[in-house]
Amino acid sequence: MNPQTAWPVIRIVLALLGIFACGVWVGRMTARPPLPPRPSMSAGAMPPGGGPRTDRPFRAEVQHVLELYRFRLNLTPAQMEKIAPLLERTTAEMRGLPPRAPERHRRIARFHEEIADLLTPEQQEQARRLLEEAQGAETGPRN
Repeated sequence: MNPQTAWPVIRIVLALLGIFACGVWVGRMTARPPLPPRPSMSAGAMPPGGGPRTDRPFRAEVQHVLELYRFRLNLTPAQMEKIAPLLERTTAEMRGLPPRAPERHRRIARFHEEIADLLTPEQQEQARRLLEEAQGAETGPRN
């Protein structure tokens, strides 16, 4: 390729790279931060002496779910303060239950009933959808 025909091609390539770089930058600046990764732990594992877990993995699991609710329901800090203890209690109650146990569904549904008064009508609708998604995932196809 001679220099006279190479320069326009180089300019087009540089312009496209610049546009791509600007798109990446704008995407990173406007994207919501990702939810924290869900803690990995064996289902139903109990600390020595039994009882609900109060160690870091338990707290991380509660925090993960609380962040999910904050993100999906657009909770205010005041709502989060009121919902956090209810979520901690519900999560502790579900410790040791098999993943597809009907009791899990009842406890999650009860949690949603408890928080309904704390939510706006729009948030209640979103919470209903979230509950349906969770129940659908729990009763989904078995491997």
